[in-house]
Amino acid sequence: MLVDIAELTPRDLVCPPGKRRIEFVDKSGLGTYLEVRASNPGVATAYIRYKDRSGKTAHQRIGSTAVLSIADIRREAKRIKAAITLGADPRAEAKARKAVMTYAE
Repeated sequence: MLVDIAELTPRDLVCPPGKRRIEFVDKSGLGTYLEVRASNPGVATAYIRYKDRSGKTAHQRIGSTAVLSIADIRREAKRIKAAITLGADPRAEAKARKAVMTYAE
């Protein structure tokens, strides 16, 4: 559903009956969307949707609306989008961090 996420209130962040999750896509054009799960009404998780280097659609988690304001979410989305435009791949960087062997291993 395409909306201005700044106009959403916690009361709006609920799934319709019979659905497990719903997405509210921001009109800002940054690829930002809020995912609301039926198990946690009133709270959403913000993500940014983008194309990676191979042209595949990828998603990067920004944070929860319980902790971040919409202004913070949009600010972080702009930062991530700028980094992607300059050649960064947030998902590849996260995978590289996970691939590093830990002391326990």
